[in-house]
Amino acid sequence: MARSHARIKTAIWSDPQFLALSSGAQRLYHLLLEQPTMTMCGVLALTVGRWASMAPDTTPKVIRNQLVELAGEKHGRFVIVDEATEEVSARTFAKHDINWRVPNTVVAVSKDFCAIRSEPIRHGFVQQLPDEFVERYVEGLPDGLAERLAKPFRLAMEEGFLTRVHAGVPPPATTAFVSTTTSTPK
Repeated sequence: MARSHARIKTAIWSDPQFLALSSGAQRLYHLLLEQPTMTMCGVLALTVGRWASMAPDTTPKVIRNQLVELAGEKHGRFVIVDEATEEVSARTFAKHDINWRVPNTVVAVSKDFCAIRSEPIRHGFVQQLPDEFVERYVEGLPDGLAERLAKPFRLAMEEGFLTRVHAGVPPPATTAFVSTTTSTPK
């Protein structure tokens, strides 16, 4: 079911990394967060043309350049973009937007997690899991919740994701847009 609202913390306007982004990149970040098709894991299909059509002065090239800015290390990697799987994720969605205390929400998240095709995006999602959820998962989830989670999510959690992420193993390399601007050779 499509989302009808998005949670955006007002503290974003005091985050120096967010404030260092261009106004276009800030707008795109909000546009991504407010898409009705965003999954419970904060993942969207990469639809550059559709996003460009949402303002008369925006082109797919502009959107690609803004995605490069949002995905860059310089500004804190607000998104993870995987061109190969045509997915984009809001990196801190798991940390800020999911109520991990609601069992049915956790089950829904686990199902959406299983639909993520990109390994870097999966890794980025697990990396943002709150410590309290990880501790509960390791100690044993209440009320048979572990059995209700989607099997691939359980396996991913049990067979290494938690161990790798919390041991500081870096994520697989992401694919990001190459800037489409051309330069004249000197």
